[in-house]
Amino acid sequence: MNDKEIQRAILEFAFDHQHEHQLRIVEIKDIEAIKNVDPTRLLHDLIYLKKEGLVENIDDMYSLIRLTNNGINLVDNKALLDELFPLIITVPDETKKLVLSVETVLQGKYDSILEQFRKAQKFLYHTKPSDKLNSVKEAVGAVEALAKVLLNQPSSTLGQLARSLTSNHMNHPAMEKIIDGIYGVACDVPGARHGAYRKTDFSASDAEFILNVSASIILYLLKDE
Repeated sequence: MNDKEIQRAILEFAFDHQHEHQLRIVEIKDIEAIKNVDPTRLLHDLIYLKKEGLVENIDDMYSLIRLTNNGINLVDNKALLDELFPLIITVPDETKKLVLSVETVLQGKYDSILEQFRKAQKFLYHTKPSDKLNSVKEAVGAVEALAKVLLNQPSSTLGQLARSLTSNHMNHPAMEKIIDGIYGVACDVPGARHGAYRKTDFSASDAEFILNVSASIILYLLKDE
């Protein structure tokens, strides 16, 4: 973990447990995410958070802390929290394998779709803070673009194409639900395909799941090519 990730873990843990004690006190040792962090480095990060006015230490050893009102307001503001305390998301090995396979099947014949899929990866793994909603938009958009090509229906949405796609290119009618599922997520999560009309708790793990499922669908649809 880098320092920003350590600081974010402390803030989010204290925020999540702020109602468990009438004074909103939490013990640092209970934060699972930072248990392997060197104590000297951890103290440095706690002192930084205190200096920024985001936490208060209750004892001299910084083993007990609580969020200030500024800290509470910051964690509640997801966009600002992502900007000030970005998470560095590493690409899991299994995702790397899926991505490489998608590159192989799309390269040359479906370059525009490949570029869209690459954008999904870039938004999630190479943007700080990660742009989860645009990652979902581009990942599902890549599936939609492929469906339009395979079915020769350039003006249709993935939701409209799901049944025909399943009938013509998949081996079980229930697979339509998978297509409907990722399309439904992309349409429902504010900011993905439509404007951000409400707050969302959509996480990086959620976006990564959609990326992996989208990759798997692309590979399946092109399995015979």
